[in-house]
Amino acid sequence: MKKFVLHYHLNESKRFLSIDTNPYVTKLDDLYKKEDADIICFGHHHVLPYFKGNNRTYLNPGALGFNSRPIATYTTISIKDDGCVNLNVKEVGYNNRGFMDDYFLCDVPAKNTLLRIFHGNQDRNIINE
Repeated sequence: MKKFVLHYHLNESKRFLSIDTNPYVTKLDDLYKKEDADIICFGHHHVLPYFKGNNRTYLNPGALGFNSRPIATYTTISIKDDGCVNLNVKEVGYNNRGFMDDYFLCDVPAKNTLLRIFHGNQDRNIINE
């Protein structure tokens, strides 16, 4: 079983592609047609797509801590001797109040934008920048 892991999709010049907000199997098959891999894992954006094509599995295991809820997601992959792949997505809740407060205590530049993009506006008491 061959695996290919990368941060996000790259073009032929090895530069990151724009984030695809609507990924699906045929797009990914076309993008990775030259890769000799059975499982392709990628990240960068915080959606958790999992696609099973005819000859390949695509997985974005999620983002540890940068979600619209205070959870960390991760995925375990089990590969059996017969090649059967089993993916198990896990969510672990945590208290992120101190981390969220630090955006304001440390006066992080563009904090409202960062909170909106990376945390789904979990802190509803955001002041205007």
